[in-house]
Amino acid sequence: MQGLHESIKVVEAGYGMTLAPSNSVIESISKGKLARVFIEHADIQQSLFICTRKSDIVEHPFIQYLKAHLGRLN
Repeated sequence: MQGLHESIKVVEAGYGMTLAPSNSVIESISKGKLARVFIEHADIQQSLFICTRKSDIVEHPFIQYLKAHLGRLN
């Protein structure tokens, strides 16, 4: 699979489940292609990777925001 869109299509076809941002599946849920499932006490830990261009001289404000609000980022 290549990415989020492909993962959603695989789940719509009936193969397994995926974690997806709600705004990515609103239409599929409203059409009945997907269902939302609530899980109590789920401890989901996801890595966050930030890629930037070496040629960027000034750090993007969004990167600054993430560093300020998510702690130490490498």
